[in-house]
Amino acid sequence: MINQSKTNEVNLKNKKFNFWQYFKPHKWLIATYIFMQVIFIAISVAMTMLGAQFIAKVTTGAYQTAIHILLIELVIYIANRVLSYVDHYVYYQLEFRVTKAMCFDIVEQSFGVASKAYSDHNTANFTKRIGDDPYTIFESCNIIVGRVASFINATIVVGYIFFVSLPVGLVCLASALLGIVINIYRKNKVRKMQKENHKRNEKYSSLLNEVVRSERDIKSLNLEEKLVEQAKSTYNEDKQYSIKTGLFDYRWWSIQQFCGYILNSVVLILGIKFLDMGLLTLASFMIINQNRGYLNDLIYGFEQIYTQYNNIGLAVERISELYEDDEYELEKFGAVSRHHIDGKIEFKNVGFSYIEYKQRDEKEIQSEKKSNKRQHIKAKVPTRVVTGKNKVFENLSFEIQPNTTVAFVGKSGSGKSTILNLISKMYVVDNGKITIDGVNINSLNKDTIRSSISLVNQFPYIFDMTIKENLLLAKPDATDAELEQVIKD
Repeated sequence: MINQSKTNEVNLKNKKFNFWQYFKPHKWLIATYIFMQVIFIAISVAMTMLGAQFIAKVTTGAYQTAIHILLIELVIYIANRVLSYVDHYVYYQLEFRVTKAMCFDIVEQSFGVASKAYSDHNTANFTKRIGDDPYTIFESCNIIVGRVASFINATIVVGYIFFVSLPVGLVCLASALLGIVINIYRKNKVRKMQKENHKRNEKYSSLLNEVVRSERDIKSLNLEEKLVEQAKSTYNEDKQYSIKTGLFDYRWWSIQQFCGYILNSVVLILGIKFLDMGLLTLASFMIINQNRGYLNDLIYGFEQIYTQYNNIGLAVERISELYEDDEYELEKFGAVSRHHIDGKIEFKNVGFSYIEYKQRDEKEIQSEKKSNKRQHIKAKVPTRVVTGKNKVFENLSFEIQPNTTVAFVGKSGSGKSTILNLISKMYVVDNGKITIDGVNINSLNKDTIRSSISLVNQFPYIFDMTIKENLLLAKPDATDAELEQVIKD
């Protein structure tokens, strides 16, 4: 009996990764967290103004009032510590709920990626996207909120310096704007370099994973020295480019710091001149000197907002690749459901090839993206190119009758495992077709195929659980007697 399913299972191409959807269910937590940041801004501004008043009272001899101001600051400080604990509690609750939902969805989506895509990419391509990028997104959002708060606070303080002395305030503004321009240039360059860093780091991490998983084979084939050399080479490539990125970043950071230092010195020189000319009071000069550090907060705040915004964009772009059926091809199933499978399998003129890819240079990718943007082309720029095809077989035809035992015999690489992967739809044929009980395998839904065909690989994988927990994955309701019998068998 054949039923048409109402939906095309695991046709995941219609899904999109939108990280905002994971924040929406927690509006009250987010509102509370943002409200706390507003309170912290108010406290910071109040402490700054009280500090200014303290200096003014001390320099004019109003010592009793100065002591009162200090007591008020103490009360505000204690309140700030209490509120900070509440803020951290809200933050950890929000982090747990958002990242949990995000990670679970990405793990589920990764199972919808075709097995061939796993073969075409190293393991770190997936583990970094699943394990690291969701936390990068959340942490970057948190840093942006914090930096926006600091940026607003610094802006208010710099505005107060404008109130004290307009010329000094203008120099402060010029210093901040110059620092922001330098940081925009610096961060744009660093972001492009970090994308390449991710690729090189994934390559090294993947090699380490494969070494750990294959240590027995490596020892049995006496490949230790070769793998060590390969690891050294990959590590050197990864770290050398990382050092190159770090030095570029530090060089431009130093330039920005140097320019800031010069302009900070100009602020003090102007203040001294105005003090000497009687255009500025001693209290006002001390206020400017005490708070000129907020210039760096203004620049640093903008820099961090811009940096974390780029980090979010990069992480979202990397995760989205798992949803887009482009570089990471997604599994596709039909809508036909069968409750019973007899087991007749037929290959009709089947052809299949393994495609060989080469990663494109990052400069080339960025150049094509800019060209497409100028020409208003919305097509996604591929990050790798096909360099060749390794044809396994062509026009392969045979039948397997139900309730029979069939062996495929041939040398390594002749296509034995490939045939099994095609039957279980881990791979998809290039041409021709495969039928199960006369139905094209591409028309069958996921449950029909995966619940009717079991594939035992030559290298079984044991999960990091107890033996019992591993066995219960296959049959969660198995009794202890059944488990004992399975172990004996």
